[in-house]
Parts: sequence; structure tokens; C-alpha cells
Amino acid sequence: MSFLKEPVFHFALLGVALFVYFNMTADETPGATAENELIVEEPDVEQVIGEYSALWRRPPTADELDGLINAQIREEVLVREALALGLDRNDAVIRNRLRQKMQFLMESAAQSMQPTEADLQAYLDDNIDRFRKAGSVAFQQVLVEDGVTDSDIAATLDALNSGASPIEVGQRTLLPAALPLTPLQQTDGMFGRGFSDGLRVAETGIWSGPVVSGYGQHLVRVTERVEARVPELSEIRDKVALEWKQTQAKDLAEAQVKALMQGYDIQRPDDAALTRILTQ
Repeated sequence: MSFLKEPVFHFALLGVALFVYFNMTADETPGATAENELIVEEPDVEQVIGEYSALWRRPPTADELDGLINAQIREEVLVREALALGLDRNDAVIRNRLRQKMQFLMESAAQSMQPTEADLQAYLDDNIDRFRKAGSVAFQQVLVEDGVTDSDIAATLDALNSGASPIEVGQRTLLPAALPLTPLQQTDGMFGRGFSDGLRVAETGIWSGPVVSGYGQHLVRVTERVEARVPELSEIRDKVALEWKQTQAKDLAEAQVKALMQGYDIQRPDDAALTRILTQ
């Protein structure tokens, strides 16, 4: 079954998807057998009734249905005339919508692919940092007063480690005196960038420091620590599978775009011309 992973198979699958899609959607508007012929068929009317009923929770009356069909015909006539006049050309909104539809069709083929456990494990191994659970710490902190000397800080640490109450040491602050298990990066959001670096190296169970924050110097006591780790595949299988499919969809779509581009004679200004244009 290795052929299922080959790009050629994916392109063939995409071609089938495009064919089915356009055949399913070709009759979304009243059908036409010639440029100046517009035919409203029974399936078109049924679709109009279904859309109206879903919106208003009742079928349309005869007069309402007649108006809806006329509106569909009017829309089709205006769209055809607009296309005949080339009004769709160089229209950023229309071009963006068409691009989005093509992107959706190209990526949808990959959504039907089912990865094996080996595929998911390999993807997890190749993207460890994306799935790594950050380390977290629970800690107490005391903000020391400005201008204290190193000997004062050492004396305060000795007092705290000897049982002195943190409330009676340091200056008063609105900062929390203790935090439960908190992701290390989140502590930077509370105390300022770099605060987590001091917590990473702080020994658990004793007062140490100082650790510098945006507010000053802190003495800290880490009370609990959970190290960063990469979960087992069984813990995050759904998340890995979702990202695997998204990656496959993007890779397949990009490969398909490159393949389509091979069918065009693409000419563009050379580097010298681009430089000249930029400096004008």
C-alpha cells in the first residue's frame, strides 16, 4: 500500500475530487444548454424551496416561490452578462475567492488520508518542540527593598530558611506572595521577561535569589516543579493526527501548484529590471 503515499496518487485523487466537485456544483444555478438559453429545472426549484424552508422554517407560498425563481434567473442573467463583459478580470475579491476555492479543493484530498501509527510517531519525533509540554513551577516570592546590600540579602535568606515569615520580610507589594503550579513562560508575563530563567535554576525547597524582575529583586522558594516533557503519542494522538493532516494538505497543495505551474510559460522581469523598478 506504499503507493498511497506517492504524490502521483495524490494528484490523481485530486483530479477526481475536482471532477466530482464541478459536476456536483454545475447545476447550483439554473442550467443552460446554450449561451442565450436559461433553463430552470425541477432540482433547481427544489433547492430554492429547501434553502427558503431552512431559513424561515416553512415552505414558500406560490407567490414567494415565483419571486425566488425570478430572483435566481435575474442573478444568472446578470452573472453571465458580467462574465461576458469581463468584469471578473482584475477583480481582487473574485480572484481571492477563486484562489481560496482552489486551495480548499487541493487540501481536501489530503483530509481523507488516514495516517498509520508509524506516520504519527515519525511526525511527533520530527516536531518535538511543537508538542512539548512546558515546565511549570509553584513558588513563593519576597520583593526586597531597593538599595539593599548583598550582605543584607544574605542575612534575609538565612532568616527565611531558618523559619522567618515571608510576610515580615521585604517590602509590601500587590504581587502575589505565592503562586500554584504555573508554566514558566507565564511567570514572565507576570514579573517581566527573564524572571523564569531564575526560577529554572532555583533549588526546590529553599529560599534563594535574588531573581530580578521588572519590579526589582525577589527572593524565591520553589515549592514544586514539573519538568518540561514530550507526551507519549497515546496522550496526544488526536492533536498529532490533526496537525499531520494539515501538514500533508499544505504539502500536497504546494506540490500540486508547482505541477500546475509547469504547464505555463511564465515570464517575469529579471533581477536587474526589478532593481531598476524599485529605485525609480
